[in-house]
Formats: sequence, C-alpha cells, structure tokens
Amino acid sequence: MAQPQARDTDPMVLNGGNKYRHGWTWFDVVLAATALVAVGLLVRTYVRPRPAGSTNPERVASRLAREVEGKILPGIPFFAPNSAVVDTVDFGVAGTTLLLAFASTCPACDANHSNWVRLLERATAIQDMRVLAVAADSSGALASDWLAERGIHTDAILIPAEPTMLRARWHVLGVPATYVIDGDGRVVRARFGILSADDADNVLHVLREQASVAER
Repeated sequence: MAQPQARDTDPMVLNGGNKYRHGWTWFDVVLAATALVAVGLLVRTYVRPRPAGSTNPERVASRLAREVEGKILPGIPFFAPNSAVVDTVDFGVAGTTLLLAFASTCPACDANHSNWVRLLERATAIQDMRVLAVAADSSGALASDWLAERGIHTDAILIPAEPTMLRARWHVLGVPATYVIDGDGRVVRARFGILSADDADNVLHVLREQASVAER
C-alpha cells in the first residue's frame, strides 16, 4: 500500500525538513536571538546602573561644602531672640567667625550637638574669634532653649528675618552646617552634616590658621 505523499504545509517538510516540531524555522531562531541581543545592548546603553555611592550622603555633603568654600557672604537681616529689632551681620568687625547653623527640630542637629560642644571647648584659646549660632527656626525662644539645653555657648544667636536668605545668600543648603569665615566674609571652610572627628580636627586647624594670619 502506497504511503501518503507529504503536503507542502507539513511542519516537518517546510524548509527542507529543518523546522522544529513546534513550528519554528532556523530563520525564526536566528531572528529571535538577534532581537534579544539588540534589546540587551539597548538596556546596557540606556539603563545603566547608578554607580555605587553616587548618592552617598557624605559625598553629597562634601560636594556642597566645596561649592560654598571661597564664597563671600553678604550681610543679611537677622533678629536676635526675643527682639523685634532687625540687624545686619557684618563679618568685618571680627577676625574670624565660627558659624553654626541649626534647627531645633532637626534630628541630625541633635545628633551633632556634642561634636559642636567639643569643638568649642578645644577652640576656647583662639583669639579674635566669635561664635555665631544661626537658627533656621522661626522662633527665637526655641533656638535659645535648644542651645542652652545642649550646653552650646555662642556669642550671639541669630534668627534670619527671611529664612530663604540662608539658602539664597549664605548657601546654607542644609543643617547642621559649620562654617569658618574670615574677616572679609569669605567662607574658608564649610562642613554640612554631622561632624566627624576628622572634620572637627580640620575645622579647628583652619580656625588656628586664621588666628595666626590675623596676628601677623
């Protein structure tokens, strides 16, 4: 008995019998593989993973500090706590200024307060230096209480008349912030965030350098 002749549409006859039983030809396989390779290249090119540590807070704080250093801070209006009198800070009246910017509701400022206390204790012998605390709080009473409760003793507490000026004109992009400012109002050292031991040592070194420069 004769065998039935295979039809051209038989999946095992098409393409010279080189078709898979599930219906894919070798050409289909090559085309699919090429498409997968192309998609992989696109993903590698346009969806690259972010480098490790690119959003590391310490690196961000260091970059911000470098952007601030060297800038001259203009005078901006401030209130003293429990006072309605507006005054302007003039950096020309003192040799060196250590500026501590904080907010009483800032957890990082609370974590940093002991570092400021130790820094101030080590800097007591430095001549012609004043310490200014700048509060981002709208309430002078809150700022005064926060400093007193944590044993941070400063020459003055300043409440900006317009809080946006801290960012716009003094480049305080976050708190806590620690600035060393020379007699010309130039930021010679800036640190954002919680002070490490190395940061505190560096700030103290710069304060002493500024004092020796003023004595010459």
